[in-house]
Amino acid sequence: MKKLIPWLIFFFFLALSAKSFSQWIPAAGNLDTKQWGFGWAIDAVDSNCAVISLSPEKQIYKTLNGGKFWEAIAPSDFSTDGIIDVSMTDSLNIWFGSAEGKICGTSDGGKNWEIQFDDTSKTNFMNYIKMFDSQNGIAMGDGKTATDAALFLKTTDGGKNWNSVNDSVFGAYSGDTWRRLDFVSSNVGYFYTSGLNTASIYKNTDGCKTWKKVQTPPSVHVLNFYDENLGLIYGVNYQFGKGTVYRTTNGGDSWDAILIPDKGWGNDIEFLKNDPSKVWLSNYNMLYFSNDSGKTWTQQFIANESNIKGRDLVFTDNSVGWFLCDSMVYRNLQSDHTYPIVKVESENFSPVGFSLEQNYPNPFNPSTVISYQLAIGSFVTLKIYDVLGNKVATLVNEEQQAGTHNYELEMRNYELSGGVYYYTLKAGNFVQTKGMIYLK
Repeated sequence: MKKLIPWLIFFFFLALSAKSFSQWIPAAGNLDTKQWGFGWAIDAVDSNCAVISLSPEKQIYKTLNGGKFWEAIAPSDFSTDGIIDVSMTDSLNIWFGSAEGKICGTSDGGKNWEIQFDDTSKTNFMNYIKMFDSQNGIAMGDGKTATDAALFLKTTDGGKNWNSVNDSVFGAYSGDTWRRLDFVSSNVGYFYTSGLNTASIYKNTDGCKTWKKVQTPPSVHVLNFYDENLGLIYGVNYQFGKGTVYRTTNGGDSWDAILIPDKGWGNDIEFLKNDPSKVWLSNYNMLYFSNDSGKTWTQQFIANESNIKGRDLVFTDNSVGWFLCDSMVYRNLQSDHTYPIVKVESENFSPVGFSLEQNYPNPFNPSTVISYQLAIGSFVTLKIYDVLGNKVATLVNEEQQAGTHNYELEMRNYELSGGVYYYTLKAGNFVQTKGMIYLK
C-alpha cells in the first residue's frame, strides 16, 4: 500500500491538471489558422455567436455554432489595411473600425454593410469601438497630428450618426489600437494618451465632454475597468524585469503594483461579466487569472501551448468566455463558475528553439516591441530594412544568452517616414524576417 500512495498522488494531480487544461477549448472550426498573421479583435454575445477580425486577411469572421464553422462577412468591396476593432450586440448588429478611420455597420449579420463614418480631415485610424446596446456606442480615432485632439465619437441611433464629443487637446494618440482606453458606460471612460504632452491617463464622467487627469503608472500596455472605481493596468517594471499589474479602487487616484513572473507585452485584461473578483490577463506569452480582483495572479495553462500568443478576451456572462490568439480561437464554458487554474511554480521560462515574433503593437506609433527566443547563447544581429531592402538601423549586434529577449523600438529616434519596414534577426544559422507598419 505504501508503494501505491505516491502513484495515487501523482494521478490525483494529473487529473487536476487535465481538468485545468480542458477549460479553454479550440474553436477555430474551418479556419486555416496557419494563414493568420495576428488577431485584431474579438466580440461575442453568447456561447454560440462571436465575431473576430484577422490580419493579414483583413477579414471579419462570424460563427453561430460555437466556433465549429466561421463565415467571412467583411464587405467584399471594402479595401482596408486592417479591421482594428469589432463590436456586436446580437448576431445581426455588428460594427467595426478600420485602419483608415472608417466605421462600418451591418444590421443583417454581414450581408449588407454601410459606411457610417468616414472623415479623413479628423482621423485616418479608428482605434476603438464599443456598442453598449443596439443604439448607443462610443468610438475613438487618433488625431491627425500630435497637436490635434483625439477624436471621440458618440452615437445614440445605432450608428446612423456619429457625433464628435471631444474638444480638448490632451494627447492625440492612444499609442496602440483599442488597448489603452476603456468605457464602462456611454458616460464613463478612461484614456491613456500620447502625442503632444507627457503620456497620461485621463478620466471622463460626462460622455467625453470633459476630462480629468488621474495618476498614471510608469508603464501602460493595456487598461480595463470594471466600473468607475475598480480598474487594472498592465505594464512592465523595467527595474525588476517583470510584468506588473497596477490596481486602483478609487478611479485612478492611486495604484497598487503587483509583480508577475513573465514580462511579455500586455494585450488584454477582462473582468468576468457580473463578478469583478474574477479577471484574466493576456500578456501575449501567458494567460493569467485572478480570483480576488487582481490582488494575486496565477497562470492558467492551455493544453499543448507553451506560448499562446494571446490577443483579445471577451466574457459574455459568468459562464462563457472567448479568447482570440495569433494561431487559434478558444472558447471556455464554465457552468460551475470555478475556472480551475494551475499555479506558476517557477519564474524560469526557457524557449525550446529559435523564433522571431511579430512586433507588437503593429501598426504602431511611436514605439513597438520586438520579441525573439534563443535556444542557445548566440551572436545576434537585429536590423531594420526599408521596402527597397536598404538597411536603415541596427538594433542589436552582440552576443546574447539563451532565453526570451524583448527589444523596445522607438522609431522616432531614427527619423524615418511612415510606411512598411522589415526587421531581420540573425542568430547563428537562424535567420528570420517579419514586416511591420510604422504610422506617422
